Amino acid sequence: MKAIFKRENFCGNFEIHSLLSTAEIADLYAKADCYVMLPNQEGLGVTYLQSMAAGLLSVGSNVGGIPEVLKHGECGYVLGSAIELQTVLDSIDSREE
Repeated sequence: MKAIFKRENFCGNFEIHSLLSTAEIADLYAKADCYVMLPNQEGLGVTYLQSMAAGLLSVGSNVGGIPEVLKHGECGYVLGSAIELQTVLDSIDSREE
């Protein structure tokens, strides 16, 4: 993933993390503009609940319980594929301007 971010010149805009403590996660949520995780499979999507509790707009995949948690267009976006991500990020960016 890091190689893809570097190749696509995303390095200044995104961060990839491994295992973090609860305090580190809360700190990252507080600094973030939005939360994006696009798994191929997911049960409930607890990280989306955490990010929304921190006041972040969340973006996830159309798998498992994610669509029920995010409610597309209401409190986040549910994508059918990673290809849709750029359109959603552009939409978020244009709302902030």
